[in-house]
Amino acid sequence: MDTDKIIQDLNRRFAVFLPEFYQRRIIFWYDEDKEFEDKLDEVVLENAKVIELTGNNVFCRNLYEARRTNEYVQS
Repeated sequence: MDTDKIIQDLNRRFAVFLPEFYQRRIIFWYDEDKEFEDKLDEVVLENAKVIELTGNNVFCRNLYEARRTNEYVQS
């Protein structure tokens, strides 16, 4: 997959208005083969925030901060 195409698709998804009663949109990305691990820093989204799961409790703090903006994406 092309990183630019992925970023364009994510931006397109987050640009769409949320349905009634929805407050946020979350996308989880699981990269089992670590194919995009070195490209995560290149992902800049217009209406979302990228949060990387690292396997420790710092994620909880990051998620709390992200909820305050109501816009984030998880990889």
